[in-house]
Amino acid sequence: MYFDGQILKYVFLVLCALSAIGICVAVYRYFWGKTVSCRATLLDKYETHYQSVGRTGGHMSAQYVLVFDLEGKIKKFTVSVWLYDSVQKGETCRITCRNGRLISID
Repeated sequence: MYFDGQILKYVFLVLCALSAIGICVAVYRYFWGKTVSCRATLLDKYETHYQSVGRTGGHMSAQYVLVFDLEGKIKKFTVSVWLYDSVQKGETCRITCRNGRLISID
């Protein structure tokens, strides 16, 4: 019986270690991962509205999405309202992104 408890303890510790490593890798990729810069054409832009409900009540929110053609690949990015309003469909620009996250538009 003691032997089974030890195995479970080691399995739990290994799972915790693997989880910690996975979190560290995800944080590294998010902040310091490979940055890609390329020419892109804005194909579409749209906003989605949703309602969230919390303890203080509900409120409407919006997400602003830009759809780019990145040299044959279609990518969607959720952006701020100011960036959303500053670009027009059909524009060609240079974008910089890191792991699916838009960093800048030039």
